[in-house]
Formats: sequence, structure tokens, C-alpha cells
Amino acid sequence: LAQSELKATQFYQRFFSGAPEQVDGVYQLATVDDLLWFSRLNNNVPMNDLKGVLTAPVDLTDVEWEPIGTPGKPFQGTFDGRLQPITGLTKGLFGTVNNATIEGVAIVGGSITGDAAYAAHTASLVGMSYGNTTLNRCFSSASIVGGTGDGGGLVGKMAGYGTMRNCYFAGNLTYGW
Repeated sequence: LAQSELKATQFYQRFFSGAPEQVDGVYQLATVDDLLWFSRLNNNVPMNDLKGVLTAPVDLTDVEWEPIGTPGKPFQGTFDGRLQPITGLTKGLFGTVNNATIEGVAIVGGSITGDAAYAAHTASLVGMSYGNTTLNRCFSSASIVGGTGDGGGLVGKMAGYGTMRNCYFAGNLTYGW
């Protein structure tokens, strides 16, 4: 193998060695480490149809969270939170998404602040949504603080033909427009 191919092969072997279990092509996310792995996979490896399901509650208190999706590598897959509680968030669960399907996400408490590396907009669920993204059965009771772009309880900004159904925000929003 060429040196660049060898490096790429070594990266993939190392990266996927800690992968969560997959069932029918869907990553089964049961721990903080699984959710962090899922985020890092999306944010570092080109993926167009990444699928994950949260199978247990996750507490992200004191965890250096990296939102799933960046402006350069938006999340373009499917995520089902199965209404498992996600607690302790300090950044939104998703940064930038494009043509994604996100459902059953339950963000309980937490204090979210903006992070321009993941989206120019701040919210607890999705910072920036593009395309035909669908959000269904999602809620948050987090506090949203600060930010430089648009902000909201669940979504900072939705561009395109996105859909939000059966979602609600019951937290606090303090924004410096």
C-alpha cells in the first residue's frame, strides 16, 4: 500500500475498534462513550447516511461534548433518541444538520451556550438545520444562554423545507440579540 493509503487504513482500524454494536446498520448507543464516538464519527469521517438509536439514558455532565455535525460535515442521517433522557448538556446535541431525521430526543435540564465551531446558531437540539430535515417528538427543558447568531429553544435556525412535529421547549432562553 502507498503511505497515504496505509495511514488511512490505520486510522479506520483504530477508529472503528471502539465502535458500538450495530443492528441492521443502526448504531446502538447505550453509553456516554457510544454517543461521543457517534459524534466524532460524523464530525471526522464523511458519512451521508449515519444511523443511531439511543438505547439508555445518557448523562453528559462534566463531559467535553462535541455536537453531532459541523458546518463542514453536517449530520445527514437518522437519529432516534427513543425518549431516553439526555442530561448535562453544555452545547447543543446537534450542531449543523442537513436532510436529517431526528426523533424521540429528550433533553432534560442542562445549560447550553453557543459554539461557532459546530453552528453559528444556538439551541438545545439543533443549532443550524438545512434542507428537508425532520424533527419529531423532541423536547427540551434546558437553559439556553448567549450566542451570536440566531437562537431558539430547540432549533437555532431552520433553512430549507424542514419539518417540526410534536416538539416542545420548556426551558429558559436568555439571548443577546
